[in-house]
Amino acid sequence: INLGPFFARHGLATLAIDNPGHGLSLSDEDKDQARTVLSAFGIGPFIEAAFTDRSFDQNGDGVTDSGADYWDFYLFHTRDNVRQTALDYMQLIRILRGFDGERSFGFDLDGDGENELAGDFDGDGEIDVGGDAAFTMSGGSLGGIMSMLMAGIEPEIKAIAPVVGGGGLGFVARRSFNSSVRRAVIMRTFGPLYVGNIEDGSMTVRTVVPDINERPPEFPLGKVDGVEPGDTMVVRNLRSEEQECGHVDPDGRVRAPLASDLGDPIEIE
Repeated sequence: INLGPFFARHGLATLAIDNPGHGLSLSDEDKDQARTVLSAFGIGPFIEAAFTDRSFDQNGDGVTDSGADYWDFYLFHTRDNVRQTALDYMQLIRILRGFDGERSFGFDLDGDGENELAGDFDGDGEIDVGGDAAFTMSGGSLGGIMSMLMAGIEPEIKAIAPVVGGGGLGFVARRSFNSSVRRAVIMRTFGPLYVGNIEDGSMTVRTVVPDINERPPEFPLGKVDGVEPGDTMVVRNLRSEEQECGHVDPDGRVRAPLASDLGDPIEIE
């Protein structure tokens, strides 16, 4: 949307699609407000089309979470997301190649009783995109990553201009300063955390639970008296019989990760 008009001035048509799990993360109230404002400018149908996306609510808060599970600790899931995205782009190019000046859309755009040529979006009798035109690709962040990937697997793409695509997919997860990446990937490698810090002679113990790529919430569990730096906190999952421990550092802080599921009984000492 931002770059399309600029590219159009230079004779380039721009087409973008939602990658798996991506879209507009808006509440119903936000959507109603967008409809009201944009309809006043005569572009109500545009926003309705934009609301038809691939995002969904992943944590039950009533708002869709765009791309929240695209990059995460589940490596095979991430692989499948990237692979599906690549296949979507490859199929998109094949659709555009089908706009050959002979095939028609299955609908009448201008109401004259005849279906327009496939690729003729303004109804002037000539295709606007596709055909034998050259395809190039650009994008930022995930778009930059996919631009580099597509250049190696799709021969129809003649040139790319990736923007902040990272230095390889592994480095994105390991070295990114993006908080969403750290929460979705690194935080999940820890699993639920049990943390504590000494304040006014007592240790306040909390649990930190991953929440897709949002800031993880902290839930207070209680206070323990008599804890000193150098002590050890042991956390046990009574269902799986796994246990982890953490050392209370000189600043009175402690942390211990423990794999656990909803409803597992946890013991801390």
